[in-house]
This record gives sequence, C-alpha cells and structure tokens, in this order.
Amino acid sequence: MKIKGVVFEDFVNYKKPSMYLIFPNCSFKCDKECGRHVCQNSTLASEPVIEIDKDELIENYLSNPITESVVMAGLEPFDSQLDLLPFVDALRRQYHCNNDVVIYTGYTEQELQEGNWGNGSKENQRQYWLSLISYGNIIIKYGRFRPDEPSHYDEVLGVNLASSNQYAKKYPLNIKTIQNPDKELVELIKEKIKSNDGYCPCALTKEEDTKCMCKDFRDKINSKVLGECHCGLYINVKGELNE
Repeated sequence: MKIKGVVFEDFVNYKKPSMYLIFPNCSFKCDKECGRHVCQNSTLASEPVIEIDKDELIENYLSNPITESVVMAGLEPFDSQLDLLPFVDALRRQYHCNNDVVIYTGYTEQELQEGNWGNGSKENQRQYWLSLISYGNIIIKYGRFRPDEPSHYDEVLGVNLASSNQYAKKYPLNIKTIQNPDKELVELIKEKIKSNDGYCPCALTKEEDTKCMCKDFRDKINSKVLGECHCGLYINVKGELNE
C-alpha cells in the first residue's frame, strides 16, 4: 500500500480519535478549477512515498485502545484506487471491524455518483464508489477547496471545513436478517428450539434473554453486526443500498 505518511493518533480531522492516512496522488483539481495555486496540501507532493503493508496498518490500528475510526485524506484518496478499496475491504471482511472510515475527497458527490472521475469508464468508476459505500459506516467529505468560501462547522464530522461548498455524508451499514438458506439445518434447529420450550438450543440457561430470537442476536441486529446467530438459524447479511 502506497501512502505519504500516517498519524496513528489524530484528534483534528474527525470527532472520534482516528488513525490518519495520507494518500500520495492527486490531479490538483482545486488548483485547476481556481486557475491558480490554492492546494492546502501541495507540500505533500514532494514528500517521499512510503510502501507499507495494509495488514500492518490495520493491526496497529486495532491494537490501539485510543483510536475509534480511520481517516483517509492526503492529497486525494480516490486517486489511489488500487489501495483505497482494498484497505476498506480488508478492514471490514478480514478483520471484521465496522468502525467509521472517513474519506476526505475533493470530488463532488455528483462526480462520484455518475462516474465522472478518475481514468476508468464511467460505469467502472461509478461501481467503485458504490462498492466502497456498501461496506457501511463510510463517511465521505465532498467538494473542492475554494479559498474565497467561508469555513463552516460540519455536524457529521464534528470539525470545521474550509469552504462552504464542502460537506460530509455518512453511509451507514444496511443489513437484513434472513433465515439460513440450508433448509435441512433450519428444520433441525427449529425442532431443537421447540423441544427446548422455545429457548435457544445453544443456551446454558432458560431465561427471557435466551428465548429465540435470543438477546445476543437481537443486539447484533441493533448494532448492525454481520454474521450468524449462535445456533445458525438466522444470519445478518449486507442489504442493498436502496432497501
């Protein structure tokens, strides 16, 4: 994974303590749009690029008791497509971490939605953005830096943004609860629940919290945690974004 640097404990760019990743690439669209040099991060362009294993970064983050989120900024994270999405994918699927991931981009929401960014086809670029936000608890700060715009406080980020055109939007994890598609297993589990007076067959005690569906799995639904209940009857899966 290529970055310009990392701040392992950052308290400036998000309302939660964060690991802050500095991405190395940018087309300097803010400068081009203004017709003059305005980039606040232009000094980063001359800094050396660091090669670091994404697993090393994630394991460092997860072992830190202070940090509660990951902030990706830099230059322009979306101009590092080969590193941005694989990092988020590993964080979510390999390490099962659902903490907030914040991405500071100079692209507009419309550009990313319509695929009018980067070097790929519009459909490929659009699908990249959709894939990214589908991981849930993704927060994107949209918009170019405009030096003549007043700053303002952003409620989503909990920090001040430099231009009035900039804003952040959160894409929560959308899950749905389904029965296990293994019909034979479902019938077996239901028989065990029935013979156990409606209590989860995995439970050691019979009490209100262990009645099916048990409190432990209801808590997972409320907390939007993917995966099966203890006995495997129900599964939380990723839902479609429009559900």
